[in-house]
Amino acid sequence: MSYRIGIDIGGTNLVVGLVDENFAIVDEISAPTPASRNPNDVVEALIKLLEKMPCKDVSTIGIGSPGVVDKPTGTMICDNTIDWNNFALGKIIAQAVGIPTFVDNDANCAALGEYAADKTKGYSSMVFITIGTGVGSGVIINDKLLTGAHYCAPEFGHTTYIAKGEPCNCGRTGCYECYASFTALIRDANRLADKSPECQLAKLRSIAPLSGKQIFDCAHSGDETALELVAQFIDYIADGVVNLNNIFDPEVIVIGGGIAKQGDFVIKQVQAKLEKERFCKLQPMPLVKMAILGNDAGVIGAAMLPLYQ
Repeated sequence: MSYRIGIDIGGTNLVVGLVDENFAIVDEISAPTPASRNPNDVVEALIKLLEKMPCKDVSTIGIGSPGVVDKPTGTMICDNTIDWNNFALGKIIAQAVGIPTFVDNDANCAALGEYAADKTKGYSSMVFITIGTGVGSGVIINDKLLTGAHYCAPEFGHTTYIAKGEPCNCGRTGCYECYASFTALIRDANRLADKSPECQLAKLRSIAPLSGKQIFDCAHSGDETALELVAQFIDYIADGVVNLNNIFDPEVIVIGGGIAKQGDFVIKQVQAKLEKERFCKLQPMPLVKMAILGNDAGVIGAAMLPLYQ
């Protein structure tokens, strides 16, 4: 049996997985992402992990990383978290370990992973949106990954959602990411806690900084303030799903990231809004579902990159 290696470069951890012909992870190791965020330190850590991974029957390596990637060369152009700055990541890894290496954006890789997991269902188009610290997106149309003329697409999280709205770390204001990410949810929860010090969110914050999970747990417990906040957050997500449907007309829309753990609690509200607000109601509704691979999607999708060049 031949194998491929998939690598997911995250803000917290570097994950290296050995993936078989059925796109199942058969071995996996990880290490913390270097705190320096220096590209050379990241590469050094990756090479150490690869040296521990059995590579005898490995045909290719795929790497998913935040940022913009020049796919033909495997060069990281830029990113807000690691100072890649035209860093030849693919070439350096390939020379270090002697295995052809491919690189793409991490959200694209996660989209490929989820697509592979459901490939037996027979569809050929999928939109993937990941809700976490930020908002990532990946689009597959006619079995091909959409990346744009300069490999920058799709950055749905950095499309304008509310004109002159919340400031975004990309330099713009009102980006979708500023409303539909867990960073935004926590920001809004803290604002509510400031205004209503008697609410449950404020009490939780007095013990430890709020997290997305805490906010959802508070809503599930019946707290009215948290319920209203979470309902608004899910509505933001649903608006994005409607927009993505109207732009790409996919057969399937997959929602991933930390929000996937909320299952039907989120999906039902999203489906209801999509049914009501999509542009052409005479055409079939796309299937809207939560991602099923969790953190494995990025590793599996990265391993698949050579098949989608």
